[in-house]
Amino acid sequence: MEIPSSSSSSSSSSSSTSSSSSTSEPSEEVVAHTVFNHFASRGSHWLPTRWRTSLDDWSHEWWRRGMLQRLRRDRRTSGLGREEGIVNDIERRARDLRARYDVDGDAFRDVVVGVFGSGAHLDAAARSRDASHVKHACRALATLRALRPWINDDAALIPLIREHNGGERLAARMVNAGVAAAVTMSRDKVGLCVKLLRGLAYDHGDVGWDWREAPTPTGARAETDAGGGGDDPEVVFEMRTSRCLYHSVFAAEGEGALASATCCAVDGASWFESGGGGGGGGRDWFGGVAVARTETLSAGDARCTLRVTRRGGGR
Repeated sequence: MEIPSSSSSSSSSSSSTSSSSSTSEPSEEVVAHTVFNHFASRGSHWLPTRWRTSLDDWSHEWWRRGMLQRLRRDRRTSGLGREEGIVNDIERRARDLRARYDVDGDAFRDVVVGVFGSGAHLDAAARSRDASHVKHACRALATLRALRPWINDDAALIPLIREHNGGERLAARMVNAGVAAAVTMSRDKVGLCVKLLRGLAYDHGDVGWDWREAPTPTGARAETDAGGGGDDPEVVFEMRTSRCLYHSVFAAEGEGALASATCCAVDGASWFESGGGGGGGGRDWFGGVAVARTETLSAGDARCTLRVTRRGGGR
């Protein structure tokens, strides 16, 4: 994915980090950033195809086990092998949907032009990066439709699907704690948050997303009501996309609400639903630095926007 200015600003961040180290051994942060830049410069996914395929298979197996356990706990979906039949139905529906949306299918080009517009790219690297997301989107759609005859309440179904797409409560707490610890202990909190957001965006493909870094005027301020008494925080980094694979596919299928159960709504929940830079609220800032998702396509905005803000002595 092409994100303007990422290589120059990223390299300066990594060089400042390495220069601040008192030992000759590079930190884990520098090593990870170097590996990320290596694959990004090649225009390839950060994981080889065979590894990503294995991870997808492993992830689906755990999803299947978890979904079966969840259905067995509900009297509406359990008994006489009903839960097995429902999960099999989900997998069948997902395969049918992938026949229409899968990046490896011949029909995908027509779908891309119709859903994402003629400006979307279909090179091999883009297809590779989008592949996993297409599978997850189709499975989320299939889950919703297979479970509706048994649980006729979308207000209950959406959280259930979210839970089995990475939003499980214990797992979310562990991720939140890891994010908080990493940012809190970092010498360059702003730089680390920017790197993590770039990594989140790069894991998306060029077909379903068009992430671009937005120029941030010096001294720009974010309007926020989140704690901290004083001036509004300074915007130090902003990244935007006018399209999202999940939102576009769900909207095309008439299931727009599913966007709240997948993708950034789950992957970035440890930041976006907690406040700081606007668009959410309540969590304390990480040493004066915060990350927020201030605009979302699924909420009717013209784009999705991820923002890093700083206040007071944050750095």
